[in-house]
Parts: sequence; C-alpha cells; structure tokens
Amino acid sequence: MNASKRLLAVMLLLLACSSGRVVADTWPLPETAVYASADARFRFIVVPGGFGAGASGPSGTLERQTNDGQWRTVWRISLVNRDAPVEALVADQGEFVVTFDNWHSRGIGDDVVVIYDVRGNVIASLGLGDMLPASIIEALPRSSSSIWWGGEHRFDANGKDLMLAVAVPGSTRLSRPDRYFHVRVTLASGKARIIRDADWTLALATSARVLARQQQQRAAFEGPLRAPAIDSRRAWRDYSREVFLRMAPAWPPGRFERLLVRLPPDQDYMGDVRSIRGLLGYTRPPRRHWPESRPSQWRAPIATMVFASPARAALADALVEEAATLGAGSLSGWRVYIVCEPRDAGRLRMALGRLGADVVAVDPNQPIPQRSERMAGLGG
Repeated sequence: MNASKRLLAVMLLLLACSSGRVVADTWPLPETAVYASADARFRFIVVPGGFGAGASGPSGTLERQTNDGQWRTVWRISLVNRDAPVEALVADQGEFVVTFDNWHSRGIGDDVVVIYDVRGNVIASLGLGDMLPASIIEALPRSSSSIWWGGEHRFDANGKDLMLAVAVPGSTRLSRPDRYFHVRVTLASGKARIIRDADWTLALATSARVLARQQQQRAAFEGPLRAPAIDSRRAWRDYSREVFLRMAPAWPPGRFERLLVRLPPDQDYMGDVRSIRGLLGYTRPPRRHWPESRPSQWRAPIATMVFASPARAALADALVEEAATLGAGSLSGWRVYIVCEPRDAGRLRMALGRLGADVVAVDPNQPIPQRSERMAGLGG
C-alpha cells in the first residue's frame, strides 16, 4: 500500500471510530484569488478550474506593476492543482511563486507545496511525504476531506528559503493548532529539511501519543464489542451506537433513536426514566411504503430504537411499566434493541412484543463481533 492509500485508510478508520478526532467539513466553490508580494510590486492571480467533463484546469498569472501604475503580465501558466490551490505566496522581485494545498483536500496529493520559478516553470511539486516522516503525517489533525497540516508559511529573510509552519500533532483545533514546528525548503531546488528544535521534539512526542491512541481505537473497532465497565454517559452512548451498527440486519443500517438511563441516584436518572415514556409514547409506526419518486432530500423514516444503561435492572423495570400503558400494536414495524441481563429478556420481549415491536435483547456479557461490511470498507 503506497503512502496516499495508507493515509486514506487511516482517515476512513478514524471516521468509523467514535473518538471525535475526525469531523465533517464543507468547502465552497473556489473563486478567483489575488496574492501580492510583500513589496506590493508583484501579484499572482489564480483563476479556478471549471467542473465537469472537458473543463479546463486552474490558471495562474504573475503580474508586475510598472512605474505608471499599470499591471503587466510576466507569465501565465496552467497550475499543477486540479481545481485551485488554497493559498499562495509571491516573493519580492517575482522570483518565486509558491502555492499550497488543493481546494477541497488540504494536505492530500503530491502537490501540497508547488514552487514556480521566475518564468513560471515548476521547480518542485511536493507532497507531505516529501517533507515529513509518515509518523508525523498520520498523527496530524484531519477532517473528512483534509489533513490540516499547515499554518502561516513565509519566505525567510534571505529570500532564498521557504519556512513552512507545520502543526504539532495532538491539537483539537483544525485551522488553528496550538503549536507549530518548521520545515525549511530551499526555493531553488525544493529540498526540504526539518528544523530540529524544541517544537520538533514536542511534535515527535505528541505524534507518538496520537498514534498509540489510534492503534487502541483500531483494536477496539476491529475487535469484539464489550459493554462499558464504567458509568460514563459518553462510553454508553458510544456502546449503544456500536450495538446498532454491528447488529442491524442491513448495511448501511439507516437511522435510529436511542435512550440511555443513568445510574441512580444520579440527579438525571428519573428524567431519563420519564423519557422512556416520551420515546415510546410519541413514536409513530414507520411508513411501510416509500413513494415511487421521492425528492433527493427525502430520508427513510426512523424505525429503530436502542435502549441501554449501566442500571440494566432499572431500565428493564421502566420499559415493562411504560409498555403496559400503550395500546397493542402501537410499535408495529419497529425494531427495538435493549441491553439487558438474560433474566430480563423474556419479560421485555413479552411486554414490547405486545406492542408489535421486533425486540432484540442484547446481553452485555456477550461480545459482539464487528460486521464484515465495515471491515471491508476499511480495506480489511
């Protein structure tokens, strides 16, 4: 597996895990952008590429301001990027232009940093793997589309080097990490070398911790699912979600409602119990027949509930009690997963079965294997 495919697999893995490290993001369409040199005598104009079959790629035009205030074209080229770069820097005297990243996909590809010379020729086109070790790349913060690696890049005072600001792994913020280390790139050759200072030492240490956490998450994702041993609402929310994703009969499994009941004497315990009545009582049977032609935004109705709690006996009692207040068949067409002790499974099936629900009793003492479809989606 090459580096780009390995990175993609890691991104997909983290999306599947419940750690929250990977978040969704959205990008607007790229627009024409203008970047000026520090002395304001040169400007670089980026025109994004078009979309669809046969569309042209992005273009870049370097212009110089003359003594009479007019702008004259120095060179115009097709850029290496697919749609548009995200940012660009222009050196004084127009000697170099550097573009950064690809629109919609920061940090992805072999053109994360592209250096153009005074005539618009490509000096170097670099991917993250050309500048950083794999352990750092895999630990960098990321979203569903991008690796958020960069900060405020600049030219060195000598005008011959590019100073890249690279995020120290471990930050919870994407666009503004807590700290950066630096990579010096020689503009004339594209050769990159890491500045090995205190920030770099910190980056090595934090990347090791991030990678260890990722390995733990992967082991938990691939391994059998076990009920949490602690009274943690977050842990039980993650567990109930995994119960549904691993046990749903179809893949992808659609949507579901869930309710967690905290341990008494938690001040929210009775509120959780009362919510059972709300969830069961206000539930409506799902639509059994989809329209032949439905709008693109139409979503399949929710027809699944998951109940879980570290207070499993209290949850079972509350479910049986509330089910007795509802009419027969009121949950017809619904599938209900209940994390319960085996001794309570029979009465729960009877109580909710009277309402027409398909009841799945989940024994918290029995590990649930990962489903093959999810493993296949990660490349095994």
